[in-house]
Amino acid sequence: MISHLLHPLRMSSKNTLCLSWMLCACAMLSTPAALAQEITTSVAKPPDDMFVDVHIPEYQIYLGETIPIEYDVYVASNRGQLFYNAQEPDFSGWYTLEGTAPQASHVYISGKSYLKEPFAVFLITPTKIGQIPLPPLNVELPYSPNSWITHDPHIVEVIPPPTPAPKDFAPANIGVFSIHASLLRENIRVGHAAIIQITLEANAPIAGVQLAPYDLGPYDDMFKIYPFTKDALKENIVNNTIHASRQFRLRLVPLQPGSYTLPPVKIVTFNPKIHQYQTIQSQPLQLQVEPSNTPADINIQTINTKLFQNDDIIPIIPKRNFITYPSWLLLVLFSIPPLALALFILLYEFKKRKYAQHRLLSMMNTFEQLSKNAQNTDDAFIQLQSIRQILYSCFELQIGVSESLLQKQLSSLFSKQECDILFPLSQKLRIQAASSHKPISKNELNSILNILKKHVKNSNQGSK
Repeated sequence: MISHLLHPLRMSSKNTLCLSWMLCACAMLSTPAALAQEITTSVAKPPDDMFVDVHIPEYQIYLGETIPIEYDVYVASNRGQLFYNAQEPDFSGWYTLEGTAPQASHVYISGKSYLKEPFAVFLITPTKIGQIPLPPLNVELPYSPNSWITHDPHIVEVIPPPTPAPKDFAPANIGVFSIHASLLRENIRVGHAAIIQITLEANAPIAGVQLAPYDLGPYDDMFKIYPFTKDALKENIVNNTIHASRQFRLRLVPLQPGSYTLPPVKIVTFNPKIHQYQTIQSQPLQLQVEPSNTPADINIQTINTKLFQNDDIIPIIPKRNFITYPSWLLLVLFSIPPLALALFILLYEFKKRKYAQHRLLSMMNTFEQLSKNAQNTDDAFIQLQSIRQILYSCFELQIGVSESLLQKQLSSLFSKQECDILFPLSQKLRIQAASSHKPISKNELNSILNILKKHVKNSNQGSK
């Protein structure tokens, strides 16, 4: 799928950067048909006002060798700041990492001033042999819509490492490598594992590298060797150069005590800088193995008891005595925690309900007292607040909702006759300030008080 990017020139301020991202987002929201349409390109060169160039350090590289590729866009200085659409190179068939493009600069070419802006830097690694063309960078002229320019085609020849390759060389072992090894513990006992931790570093991708098989030489019969295991893989780009590292582990189990000098860990590589194979190895390691402090297990089945039939000496078969408990005791012990938790939850819910009932009755008493002397606006406002609190505490009825939702809540809690009384009052319950509403009448207070008392009583009886 072709990717269109709107690439800015002279991005020197945050506003320009934000604008470029907005325009880029708009370009990415275009229809798939527009993205997939074929374009016709032409090669532009100086003294054209805009042209594209690509910098390649080498045109013949080895399979697996990594090189940096820099794509540059040149714009005549008299054109000023421009924004343009670009079709990024398609590196299918290459292992690619993106580096850091250098800063834009002014250059003179054929007596003409240009702004040279590096479009992107890619670190590419070929995965096949042959004459491989580099993917082009296509740019649309901002001052001539639907006119696309590109650069001259470039061919990179990818060759294999020289033959014959040495033993234990792997195709991924291409680059400049270093290796370091260390023991996690330098003093162990027989039967305990000695762990060798290996760190491999290179200036190339190392996901598929292979270490040479570990050879203990004269110690082969004194250790049990397990295969290499791979751990963390890291790849960083520093100054447009790959810095890759990988951790390996090697486990050895000594079978005899002694002092051992373990051979170095090796990897067979090909260095494309000097065109030679190399064997890179770590330093030797010192390991001290003490006798085991665990007695060997006795296999009773291998003892010939016939030898002891006419002798006072008989084989001693160790017997382990385990303390046993009755099953009912174990059942009781395991049942105590869940029963205690259930009792705690019941007590908590009981206290919670008692507190809610006490608080509700207190609110009802306060509201009833206020209803007896509802003579002024302030009292009416306090009563409205009390009603709101009772409705929410007892019935979880929310007043600050739409009328349709409020009617639905009321109808699910109260009878139709009670709803006809409570719903008109909801308009007054919505009011937050005492000075902005008309006080409610004593008849209204008595009506709602009777309704609430009835339902609070029923709620208390139900909870009991």
